[in-house]
Amino acid sequence: MENKNLMNNITDRELKLCALAISLYESRIREPESFPELRCMADDEIVNQVLQVIAEDPESGINELECLRLKEEFEEICKPHNSQRREIMKKNLNLTEDELNSLWLSAEKGDPEAQNKLGDIYSLGCGVPQDDCEAVEWYHRAAEQGNVDAQRNLGFAYDFGAGVPQDGSQALDWYRRAAEQGDTTSQNYLGSLYQTGQGVPQDYRQAAAWYRKAADQGNCVAQYNLASLYSRGKGVPRDVHQAAAWYRKAVTKLYALYTADAEALSGTGGEACEQEADEA
Repeated sequence: MENKNLMNNITDRELKLCALAISLYESRIREPESFPELRCMADDEIVNQVLQVIAEDPESGINELECLRLKEEFEEICKPHNSQRREIMKKNLNLTEDELNSLWLSAEKGDPEAQNKLGDIYSLGCGVPQDDCEAVEWYHRAAEQGNVDAQRNLGFAYDFGAGVPQDGSQALDWYRRAAEQGDTTSQNYLGSLYQTGQGVPQDYRQAAAWYRKAADQGNCVAQYNLASLYSRGKGVPRDVHQAAAWYRKAVTKLYALYTADAEALSGTGGEACEQEADEA
């Protein structure tokens, strides 16, 4: 085939990913739940069909392949990076008894930063019994004063039912307050609520708009989510070139975060990066 030179540097695994991409396109099956079943369908016959498609339209075919390859790469590193972030948070919240008492006094006096930090301490159980209900109480005090971290944390609590009954509308409200202050994590979470229709009518265009706000500021999870919408044509025109570009940015940023956090935990680097790669 004329396309053999084009495919010289593509592995068998990548060929199957590319086959999956074309199968998704041809069958119009775009949901992630279909991936395991479709992987099993990536036999030699499908691979040959994919090679022909790429031969006819190399640029689009390679972008389909790259989307799938980068998507898997991002997902493989996302969970270990979340574990890193949790360890770094615990490390930063490992206070002495005197420091904890001082934090308590500041929180009781109404300092919103101290209140949010005390909420983190209860949420993770650092030096105190783990207590989501107590964490929410402190987050609420700080959030009402406009503390953006507390607003995000309170939105998360309502989103996932941690310390309060799960409530999509409350999650939406608190995420929106933080998002409007420019918090990229909240902007990403807000996009997710619009995408899933939790607490608000499902609206892919709104989801894409909020993902883009965060993605443009470098939030790698939002970049991943925006890429996913482009690859599926949800809320934005289907565009594999845009999808591949955003997936590429997401993976590059996530690797930078992962490396910086690994160095921070090992003591070989500086301070850890602030952004957390939450589940996409």
